[in-house]
Parts: sequence; structure tokens; C-alpha cells
Amino acid sequence: MDTEKKLPSATALAESLLLAEPLVMWCLRHGVGHGQLSKALKILFYEQAVNAVSASGNKVNDSTLSLVSGLHRGDIQAFKLASQVSLGGVEKQADQSTRRSVLDNSQRISPVHQVLARWLSTGVSTTLPIKPVESGEGAQKSTSFTELVHSANRTTSQGFSTALVLHEMERLGLVKVEDEQVRLLLIDNQVKQLGDVERHFIGAGRDFLMAVLTNMAHPDAPPFLEQSVDADGLSAESVLHLQNEFRKWWTKAIQSLVPLAIERNEKDILSASPDRPAHRVRLGVYSYNETMPEQS
Repeated sequence: MDTEKKLPSATALAESLLLAEPLVMWCLRHGVGHGQLSKALKILFYEQAVNAVSASGNKVNDSTLSLVSGLHRGDIQAFKLASQVSLGGVEKQADQSTRRSVLDNSQRISPVHQVLARWLSTGVSTTLPIKPVESGEGAQKSTSFTELVHSANRTTSQGFSTALVLHEMERLGLVKVEDEQVRLLLIDNQVKQLGDVERHFIGAGRDFLMAVLTNMAHPDAPPFLEQSVDADGLSAESVLHLQNEFRKWWTKAIQSLVPLAIERNEKDILSASPDRPAHRVRLGVYSYNETMPEQS
């Protein structure tokens, strides 16, 4: 056991938790649990294993991919069929629609979203009483939020209480409770989707990680620009001062970068040719701070 702890993979796994922490925080904020995420990550392990094996010059087959990725051969067969990667030929990255197809066929819906799905599929009012309400003697009880939860519990074989599910749906911004009534928050009859600002931040975070990890994986190649200045032992006021000065600097920098990017884009359009692939670039900076742990 001590030997296993000294393996490079053990160190990488421990460090990967630092990278995964913001991802898990993001998932919990949007109602994605461990079961859903672990299944969804399989397609990424498959894609990156194809990339790694192809780059190494080894033969890309089910056995090699299973060894590199840790996936079962059954998963590899399913992903190979879905993504139409030509094994033994030219690598073909799965597009977003293929990933969506794989996710739709493999993800396990959380109990909270089981309740949401049942609510949307029944076509009942977007406002439900928390508990069943009788309209009169002998009258049939109206559909209630509690009944939706009990129905979902029977499907998932998990006995979460109505109050617990309701609080979680409130936390996720799916419902609002007013006067013992649960109101479903909808926009154009659909649950609110991610906005453009959120998608921008996701893309920025992904590109930053790719720059860092690519530089680490290929130290002899020309590096992506990835620099930062660390300072600790500061007061909250000093941190705020540094952040404000940094924003002023970035405002001046972007005023020069944007016109230059437009100029280069116009030139590239005029000289575009089918044999020259298009590229994209993200130029950015970031700042982050948090309270330091107390020294023992």
C-alpha cells in the first residue's frame, strides 16, 4: 500500500482534486450529482485516450484504449459506435451532438430532477399545493407536490422527504414557495438554461486549464502565455486595491487588443483558402483571492 502511494498516478490523482474542486462546485450548483458526472466523464476519458494512443504511435484498439483509460471494453464499444472514430485510421473527435447523444443514453436522473420531469410531463398547473387538498366532500384530491415526490421516490428507490426535495429545488432556483404553494419557475415553458455570460465563464475556465495543462504536458513546445503573480499575507483592503489596479491595466490593454484582433481578422478573411484551417484564440487575465487558512 505504501508503494502504491508513491506511484506517479497517486500524486496526479491527489492533485487532480484541486482541479476538480471548481467543477464539483459548479455541478452541485446546477443539480448534477456524483452518479451523473461520473457517467458523463466516461466519454471524455474515451476521447482523450484515443488522442493519447494516436499521438504515441501505438495501435488504437479496444484493448489499448481500455488499458489507457480504465474503461470497460463495453463502454469503449458503445463510444466507438456513437462517435464514429475510425480505429486504425484517422482520429475523428466526437462533436457536441454526439456527446449529447451519449449523455442522453447514459445519465442517471437525480431524484430532484425526477420530480421536475414528472411535473413537466403531467401537464398540470405550474403551481401546486405542497400537500393534497380536497375541494369538497367525496371530491378527488388535486395533484400535489408531495405526490410528485412520492412518485419519484418509488422510481428511484430512494426515500427523500418532501421538505428535503423542496429545499433543494429552491436552492437550484427551480421553484419558489409562497403560501404553501410551490410555483415552478419557467421561461418559455422550459427550465431556465445557462446564459451567455455563464457560458463565457465556462469557456474561459476551460481554455485557461488547457493552456496550463498543455504547457505541462509539452515543456519543449512553444508555451501558451500563462503567467501569474502570487502574494499572501495581505489584508482584504490590500487585495481590493491590487484588484482595482489590475482592472485598470486590463482596460487599457484590451483597448489596444480589440482593434488589433479586428484588423487581423479582416486581413485573414481576404487571404482565406480551403487548405488553411481557421483558428481561434482567447487572450485574457484573471485574478482570484481567498482567505488563507489559520497557521497552527
